[in-house]
Amino acid sequence: MIETLRKQGLWFKKTIDQKQFEQIYQQGERDFRGYKFIDVELNEYIDNIDITHSDLRFVKDLVAVLSNAKFIKLNLEGVNLERANLSHIVLTNTNLKKANLSGADLRGSSLTHVNLQEANLSFANLTEAELSQSKLQKANLNNAFLQGANLYRVNFKGANLAHADLEQANLSFADLTDSNLTWANLQKCNLSSAKLYRTNLTNIDLYSANWSSLKLRKVNIQGARFSDTLDYKMPQKFENVDLDL
Repeated sequence: MIETLRKQGLWFKKTIDQKQFEQIYQQGERDFRGYKFIDVELNEYIDNIDITHSDLRFVKDLVAVLSNAKFIKLNLEGVNLERANLSHIVLTNTNLKKANLSGADLRGSSLTHVNLQEANLSFANLTEAELSQSKLQKANLNNAFLQGANLYRVNFKGANLAHADLEQANLSFADLTDSNLTWANLQKCNLSSAKLYRTNLTNIDLYSANWSSLKLRKVNIQGARFSDTLDYKMPQKFENVDLDL
């Protein structure tokens, strides 16, 4: 029964402090899956232990720990990583709900299947980051840098992407329902099969974007900029649209 729960990531976490951790480690234990670490310095041990499904919210020097290894299925809900240097980190299936990543350097990071619901990513640098199939509902990405990012099937429902730079990003099959993209840059962006229902596209830049098979309903697109290569037939009801012809 316990092994079944472990495989599913549903077993109860055991809280462990520095003294307890060192004692168990010295006894030869390397399996720390499911533990909740409190004030533990993990950095020098991280390459030798398994902390899948663990809670790292309260470890010491969290930025250094995350920067030096590849992780899956961690609990980092609500952590403060404002302006942290986390470029090229690997966090898969991790919970970062409501985390503060404002101004963080996440260039080239791998964040697939990550829960970033309601997270603060304003001014964060996610250039060429891998975020496919992640959850970003109601996330704040105001002024975020997402050039060349892979946002395939990302859920952006209700997210704020105002002034975000998404040039050449892959948004195919992404869900942008009820999101705010005012003044965002989507030049050369792939929006094929993306869903834009009730999306605010005011003053957006879509020059040379790919809108093939786009699902578009009740959007505000006044002042938007397009190019003659736009692969989508725009509804006649739109007004004040610069087609850049």
